[in-house]
Amino acid sequence: MERAIIINRIKDFKYWNKKYNRIYLGNEFCYRLLPDRKELENIIKIARKKRIKITLLTGQIDSQGLRIVKKIIKYLNKEQVLEEAIINDYGILNYLKRTFPNCQIILGRMLSRFVRLDQNSFLYKMNIRRLEFDSLDEIKIKKQQLSNISYYYPYSFFSVSRYCPVADIFNNRSENHGIIKCSKECLKIGELKINNPIFKKSAILKGNALFIKNKVNFKILDKKGINRLVFQPHMLI
Repeated sequence: MERAIIINRIKDFKYWNKKYNRIYLGNEFCYRLLPDRKELENIIKIARKKRIKITLLTGQIDSQGLRIVKKIIKYLNKEQVLEEAIINDYGILNYLKRTFPNCQIILGRMLSRFVRLDQNSFLYKMNIRRLEFDSLDEIKIKKQQLSNISYYYPYSFFSVSRYCPVADIFNNRSENHGIIKCSKECLKIGELKINNPIFKKSAILKGNALFIKNKVNFKILDKKGINRLVFQPHMLI
């Protein structure tokens, strides 16, 4: 079983240990939180020193986010570490296939729940061989589906939006501040617990995404076709 950990900043390496032989470098839910050039340089140096493989992690994006993600992809390719890229936006899929065809593309957990991979499927013909999930109930792989499966823990996301309720909140509490202005307040505020009768469990709000806790049931990992576990530390978003 391969094990990976999400790393977005240098300080996140405090959660790393030798059982993780791969890092997921990036952010699925907000491109504003992707590492800058200096962070990328330092993370790559550490990964090389520790002999850790790198997978780029990207989310849904707009035109501004596309420019940022393109710069990161080009830099990783220049550093010869663009081995895998997780996409949750078909625009990034199109860009990677046209520009960096040797990069192995993985379908992220925001998209995997909606697709199937078999020999006749469009995505399989696009050479996608791995799907990502964070709910065991959503993994319904049949024998004819030829994919590898990754499973995220200990959090499952169930909602994400462009609107962020904490963006610019330190400067303006009265207006709709959560789409354009952002000073990465979510990194300072932390997680917020939300209880509601419609939720089976307490929900966790972090930035523009809602999560619930999940579990790793090792007894059924093989049955589900899971061969990679992805650890999401301290509610990285």
